[in-house]
Amino acid sequence: MKPVTVTATIAADPDRVYEAIIDIEHLPETSPDTVSVEFLGEQRSGPGTRFRETRSMGRKTQQFDLELTECDAAARTARFVTEHDGTIWDTRMDVAQDGSGSRVQFTMEAHTDSAMKSFVFGLMRGVFRKAMNKQVVALKGYCEG
Repeated sequence: MKPVTVTATIAADPDRVYEAIIDIEHLPETSPDTVSVEFLGEQRSGPGTRFRETRSMGRKTQQFDLELTECDAAARTARFVTEHDGTIWDTRMDVAQDGSGSRVQFTMEAHTDSAMKSFVFGLMRGVFRKAMNKQVVALKGYCEG
């Protein structure tokens, strides 16, 4: 699947936006579909932090084991990766100065060996974009509030 990218301008300091993105403990406050977070080890921040996210998916909830694989405060970038049902979901988040505020960009890629899944994911790009926009809008509200 080709990467899906969404961007937004946030009227908040770029460091505040970046910190909100990598603050896994407060993910339910910054991500509208996140019901809860459970850490899968002692580590609570930084690269290598593993956690289980319970996410609302319509009328049901689903759990995903994620890892914060990369985060660079100087570059204000973070990368979260999860493997679910034979697909690796890889999301990169970048924050940059934009005037007196910030520009945030989320880019999600799905990697699978299944031709059928690749085809279906391609058809679902609009659904993925809508969900990512929902998350960016929630992050914007959290950071500007």
